[in-house]
Amino acid sequence: MGNQPEAATAQVIMPAGTMPSHLFAMSSAMTRHWSEDPYWTEAADRFYELREEGTKQLVIDLDAIDETLYDWDGPAYRALEAMLSVHEHEGMDGFRGAPRIVLALLQILSEQDRNTKK
Repeated sequence: MGNQPEAATAQVIMPAGTMPSHLFAMSSAMTRHWSEDPYWTEAADRFYELREEGTKQLVIDLDAIDETLYDWDGPAYRALEAMLSVHEHEGMDGFRGAPRIVLALLQILSEQDRNTKK
């Protein structure tokens, strides 16, 4: 209150084309809800399908995920955006998207060894 200084804000400007368009949404007023992104919904569907078939374990190839994990369009940054959408749209009492995103992320990571080009 009173004479408190305003909070400083920093803005990072990246050259055009260096960051996937889905990450630009993170700076907008509201992020697209994760359930509108087939990357997550299809991975969650594959996870639940495996569970229905009786699968009890997923195997994650650490070498394979290391190749894509740090990419702007890789699973880590896409998970960041998806979790942001949960925070913005659902809060703590919403559709409980965070657990679904984690399960979909595990599915995506377990598939990396089959999809990663070596």
